Amino acid sequence: MRLGEESRDARFRTARVTDPAVQSGRVFFCHHDTPELVWREEWRRHPNGVTGVAEFVIASGEPERMGGLFRRLFGADSVRETEGGLCLPAGSGTVLVLRQDMVAERFGEVPALEEGRDRMVALSLHCAAPEQVAVLLAGNGVTAVRHGARLVVPPAEAAGLALAFMD
Repeated sequence: MRLGEESRDARFRTARVTDPAVQSGRVFFCHHDTPELVWREEWRRHPNGVTGVAEFVIASGEPERMGGLFRRLFGADSVRETEGGLCLPAGSGTVLVLRQDMVAERFGEVPALEEGRDRMVALSLHCAAPEQVAVLLAGNGVTAVRHGARLVVPPAEAAGLALAFMD
């Protein structure tokens, strides 16, 4: 990448989880060897005011399937029960594995699961002011609806994923 007159390569390492319990897409960990090239302050500001990931949400007919994997990866005490599923605290955010009915309660309708399969269905982002995000989205012709504390862009408008904004 170019930074002013200088050209540098961003470097990172990844490790992928290939356990059969992972049905919701790719799960991997990424270590940035050159974070100063990737996490640049001037790239971290956006008019939507997003400050980070709040929730990464997987719908599952059997939340405990992922719970077992998380316990093996992060320790027995890493997973907590929550209404309709389980959660794994992850920095300033949370990975939620929820039954489909609980996903619908929090985010509205999302595409149905294939029988016996898990699926990543929603992503919630922390933002300074959801009401400002609502104005920004509307100004760009994007539909968003309120679901409790979340402002949600429905999956039909967000590539099949419920995209939520919250304080």
